[in-house]
Parts: sequence; structure tokens; C-alpha cells
Amino acid sequence: MGKAEVECGEDTIEVVFLTESVFQGRIYVVGHSNDGRCVSRDTGRRTTSITVRKDQCGVAITRSVSSFVIA
Repeated sequence: MGKAEVECGEDTIEVVFLTESVFQGRIYVVGHSNDGRCVSRDTGRRTTSITVRKDQCGVAITRSVSSFVIA
């Protein structure tokens, strides 16, 4: 495994993953793997990311002072 960084923009959410070895595969939003707007296909690198719009892919925004949850 590696680490993930999340950046919330005005209209999008980006998750960047840094893996310990070269990534081979795809990243997708659960339940939306067949929607091209909700899928990222990066291979052959240690850094990969997915960016989704806040109004797509079933994204639900929950505001909290001290916790952060990706569901």
C-alpha cells in the first residue's frame, strides 16, 4: 500500500495515490465503475489519481469539523 492525499476544490474532489510499487489497474467510485466520468486508468507509475465532480458519481458532501470520511 502507500498513501493518499485528498484535495477538495470548488467543484471537484481529487484523490492522489502514491504506491510503493508501480500501479497496474484502475481506480473507480464504488457503484459507478461503468461510468467513464468516475474511473481513472493509470498504469506504469507509482503516482496515480482520480478526479470526480461533486455533482457526479454519487458524491455526497458531509461537512464536519474534526473528521473526514470517504465512503
